Amino acid sequence: MVHYLQNRLFSRLLFLSLLIFVAGTITGSFLIPHVRSVYITTTESTTVTSSKTLFSTFYETIHFTNYVTATETSSVTFTITYLSSYTITEKSTLTILTTRTGNCIQGVYFSPNGGCASQVIYWIQHARFWIHIMIYSFTLDEISDALIDAHNRGVEVLVLFESSQINQYSEYEKLKEAGVQVKLDNNPFSMHHKVMIVDGYIVLTGSFNWSNSAEKRNNENLVVIMSRSVASKYEEEFQRLWGSGNTQSKEGEENGQTKLKIVISYVHYDAAGNDHYNLNDEYVVIWNRGSSPVDMTGWKLKDRAGHTFTFPSFVLGPNKKVTIYTGSGTNTSTKLYWGRNRAVWNNDGDTAYLYDSNGNLIDIYSW
Repeated sequence: MVHYLQNRLFSRLLFLSLLIFVAGTITGSFLIPHVRSVYITTTESTTVTSSKTLFSTFYETIHFTNYVTATETSSVTFTITYLSSYTITEKSTLTILTTRTGNCIQGVYFSPNGGCASQVIYWIQHARFWIHIMIYSFTLDEISDALIDAHNRGVEVLVLFESSQINQYSEYEKLKEAGVQVKLDNNPFSMHHKVMIVDGYIVLTGSFNWSNSAEKRNNENLVVIMSRSVASKYEEEFQRLWGSGNTQSKEGEENGQTKLKIVISYVHYDAAGNDHYNLNDEYVVIWNRGSSPVDMTGWKLKDRAGHTFTFPSFVLGPNKKVTIYTGSGTNTSTKLYWGRNRAVWNNDGDTAYLYDSNGNLIDIYSW
């Protein structure tokens, strides 16, 4: 009777453990290397005079992509222990240890229109624990929407922005208002990283900024790497910069109790016809998004080459805009004139910088 009961228990445990292993494989719970234990306990009453332990090992190969193969090794241990002379307690432990072999490059993508943005979104949607990001330019709504969704489902999302790229198109304020943890890079150098680290083993990097220009107009690249050692190196850099970052917007500074919200709203850099003969069709729009007037006397607007427009005595009202034209004209409360005899803004790419009277960078607009 005892041997019959033991054999029946062994058969049941073997069947249950196989079910657990197969279910784990089907649900994708082995995607991240880890050790996991599952316990099943049942009780039967009889008289026991001996004990046995059965070991069994299973192997399962899972193909992630053409680049990566993972081998799952599952050790199932059945142990019968004795709580009393009349009770059998059976306990099975399923331990799964995953190892990976093969190329760690998951994919390489090129823009324009080469799937770079969709790959960023794909890995955000498949994050299980955390997402850490260092990004230079970030203006794509669909990526910020995916990050907000990840945050709402309980994934830790940390985003470090290059401070000079914060303007009205940046996703910084949108993420911050949604409760996502965001910071502005505060180190003395330009942070040109375009990096996302997912769950400590996926890294997305390359030249690809998260912007409409990078997705649709520029030649950019994105590499997806599956490697814990590579991810740990990028994570070290992220933690170093995140630790020195700040959570204050660089749209303006404190002026009494009023936070300035002055932005470069738009640059019309390509005038109709010959730019040099149509100077007042080349212009920059500045917008005060705040609720208080701002004295912009002595502020400066510059291009990459250093050409500078200095604001005359001028106050920009709350929620008002002023347009700075390259050519000549009469200044008003909504129009200012640079007075140049040649065009300023390069049609094939340039950057507008706005500084306050103390030389603080207030906003930047690139194309």
